[in-house]
Amino acid sequence: MATDPHSDDSRRRILARALEIVGDREELARRLHTRPILLDAWLAGVTAISERIFLQAVDIVLGEGEKPLADVVPLGTTSKPERV
Repeated sequence: MATDPHSDDSRRRILARALEIVGDREELARRLHTRPILLDAWLAGVTAISERIFLQAVDIVLGEGEKPLADVVPLGTTSKPERV
């Protein structure tokens, strides 16, 4: 299965935006529970950004850095969906 290059670019842009928001690469690496050298590789496009890292970066960009996406209540509902 081929990887969509636009998807990779979008993930890098989200990660770069998270870095702008946090303001410091070491702090972003800490929040993502990774090493700064890996962060550099992802931002340079050397390595693919995992789903976990991508979603954590999205959380930061959306201002939900302390609240995982899994805990967000979907629009138009009053409670989280049940896990199966």
